[in-house]
Amino acid sequence: MIQKNIRPYGGVTYSIGEGAELVEELDKRTRHADPKLNSIQLLAEAIIGLRNFTTQTITNGGNYNDLEVTADLLVFTNENAQAIINGIKGKKDFHILNLSENYEVRINHDSPSVGAGAFPLKLPTAGGSVGIKGTARILYTESYGYFVADTWGSLYRPEYKHITKEVLMTVDENQRAGSKEMTEYEVFRDAQSVTMSSADLNIAYPNAVRPFNVVCKQLGLIYKKVNDSPSEWASVPMGNDTSVRILELKRNITAAEMKVIGASPITLIPAPGAGKAIELISSALKIDAPSTIPTTFQIVVGYSNSFWSWAWIVGTSTAGIYQKGGYGPGEKIIPNHAVFIQSKGDDPAHEFPGTIYLTYRIITL
Repeated sequence: MIQKNIRPYGGVTYSIGEGAELVEELDKRTRHADPKLNSIQLLAEAIIGLRNFTTQTITNGGNYNDLEVTADLLVFTNENAQAIINGIKGKKDFHILNLSENYEVRINHDSPSVGAGAFPLKLPTAGGSVGIKGTARILYTESYGYFVADTWGSLYRPEYKHITKEVLMTVDENQRAGSKEMTEYEVFRDAQSVTMSSADLNIAYPNAVRPFNVVCKQLGLIYKKVNDSPSEWASVPMGNDTSVRILELKRNITAAEMKVIGASPITLIPAPGAGKAIELISSALKIDAPSTIPTTFQIVVGYSNSFWSWAWIVGTSTAGIYQKGGYGPGEKIIPNHAVFIQSKGDDPAHEFPGTIYLTYRIITL
């Protein structure tokens, strides 16, 4: 509105015309378009109403096709069944709070199951439904009707409505959320009884990228993707037990440990468990010793604290690296037993460090 200038009073009484004009101007300046807010009393009531936050509780589940909302907060405590909202009427700005421990509050987008005088709710994705576990805000506009404006504690993610298949949720280094397609890296073809060529594998897995494995138990083979462009595959035998792999161990032995290694053997590999055994393949021992070592100083590796059941590595009088490979038929494998390193007797002169190297595998019996 265009405001008129009001003459300052200045101790001069207003004329009847000036007084009427003043009253009219004050009315124009304070008048509200909504007649419910067009007086001090009405404004006070509206402000008090804002301070008095009201609640409405829904205790039963089921379909609500014409739910009349009369409070600021619509609380769901239903435990007998899921509450499903199809139609709303009443308040045009309110929140939903779901306190049910067992059910989400389900809101269907633009449901046709709406009662007389009610309106359907709309979702940003323009389809489907949303399940509310925490809270949601519902707003209304004359042009759009009721719609879900915000949710918290919900698995609903309308910001990803362009996605047409299941993906992984991601967060980057800038704390921005996103999505990424899931990639499969290993599949099992337990029923595969015929060998597969590279062409067969490319047809079966056209989108496979390294590293990608196809495990065929009946064939005893694992097909591995070795090149993406051009697409190439290789096969490796997996053996009767797919868990069998060649393993390596390196263990530094301090001078203090070496000095008492006869009385205090060192456990190198713990017992593998029932039905399994440790098969030693080769061993090497590096001795960082003085130039003279008594020939009686002999070190062994094996499965028992009993010296005689161990496999010899070295009986020497000089420092160096000593190896034992190809354990023969004479070295007995003891199932479910640890592997130790020990010496034949202790001697104060044996106070020097060393390093033991083992290659082995764990077999299923």
